[in-house]
Amino acid sequence: MKQSIGSPGQINTSGMGTTMTTASVAQLLQALSEAVGARVASVDEKRTHQKIFQYLPLTADQSAPPSPRTQPACRNLGRCYVNIDSSGDLRSRAVAETFRMIETQLNWRNYDATEDSPSLDANYADAILAGPGGLIHTDLIEIGVFVMSPNTFYPDHHHIERELYLALSPGKWRQQTNEWIEPGIGNLIYNYPDVIHSMQSHGEPMLAIWSVPLNETIH
Repeated sequence: MKQSIGSPGQINTSGMGTTMTTASVAQLLQALSEAVGARVASVDEKRTHQKIFQYLPLTADQSAPPSPRTQPACRNLGRCYVNIDSSGDLRSRAVAETFRMIETQLNWRNYDATEDSPSLDANYADAILAGPGGLIHTDLIEIGVFVMSPNTFYPDHHHIERELYLALSPGKWRQQTNEWIEPGIGNLIYNYPDVIHSMQSHGEPMLAIWSVPLNETIH
């Protein structure tokens, strides 16, 4: 899902159709920055947050986003919104409220079933909000969202980029062979470069937004 890009470029917000305005995109990313920024604790988390969100506000150009597309797992979004509303976490609610304005404009994709997760194709979907191939094109950062049905496992994977997730649902996360953790709605998961990680939902669907800086060299 991630790729490294060597040189900076321009972020754009145009070509989004009548239901998607520059203002709504800016509002979502600002709400996300505030929600993540309120929870960063370690030096690495703070550095990653600053690296990603320093590019706000966005600069418009003429690139067109991919066409909207939905997936079966998107049926879980309504339940996720109910859980966020019930959580009492105001920053997560602000993110969800702005995300609901754009969810139907996203190019949702799914993945083939695997031996470890035979129903993944029908129960997982993700979309790029900002990044290469995203609703907003940029080669500086990647911000994306995933939704996963209850009782679904997303298998071990890794990538060279460091990554911050904002959890917007119940659900468990694991790095390497460590114990599973459940951060809860409004909390963060930091994946350092190349760490193996996975996710597991149980009785409720899972929703989270990832943020990745692309234009950096990891030492």
